[in-house]
Amino acid sequence: MIIPLGLEKDHLPQLPRIEFLVRSTEDPLERDGQNVIAGLSERPKRISPVYVYDKRGTGLFERQCDTPEYYLRRAEAGLLESHAADVLDICGFIPIVELGAGTARKTRCLLAEFQKRGRRCDYYPIDIDTETLLDAMAELAEKFPRLFVHCLGATYERALPLLSRCSQNRLFLFLGSSLGNMRLEELDSFLTLL
Repeated sequence: MIIPLGLEKDHLPQLPRIEFLVRSTEDPLERDGQNVIAGLSERPKRISPVYVYDKRGTGLFERQCDTPEYYLRRAEAGLLESHAADVLDICGFIPIVELGAGTARKTRCLLAEFQKRGRRCDYYPIDIDTETLLDAMAELAEKFPRLFVHCLGATYERALPLLSRCSQNRLFLFLGSSLGNMRLEELDSFLTLL
């Protein structure tokens, strides 16, 4: 079930700069069991990451990212730290949409640049793990007073169409290796949502 923003406002006291545009309470496995079975029957076996990103799954992923062997997050964070100002100089101070935002650890570089320049930032984090999303966004809103968060707690397929109603330019972030988890046909289908 998708809970519209109006029903969620009561659950966000003292966080006036955070709103949920959508907050799914659906269990993705409930309607997709056949695809999971089919994926686990393939060689190599595969399963969509959407099934492991609840609060516990996100915590495990964060621990994995902190290991010395997982260089990807450190490399991305280093690039963003070095070039956040350049990104905003090129793109301008437009809303940021982040796919698979999680804890938004890397995105903080861009948010800090907005803050440093005294500019408002409208941030649209998309993530299936609504519990982690709310915790992370509360922390960000406290740290960045010019940040306004519009959470989309749902799958990309559910969340992205809600953004298409906006004619304003936006900066889309899809950080990490999530694209590498998709097959070419899935990638084509996914990119049509943007």
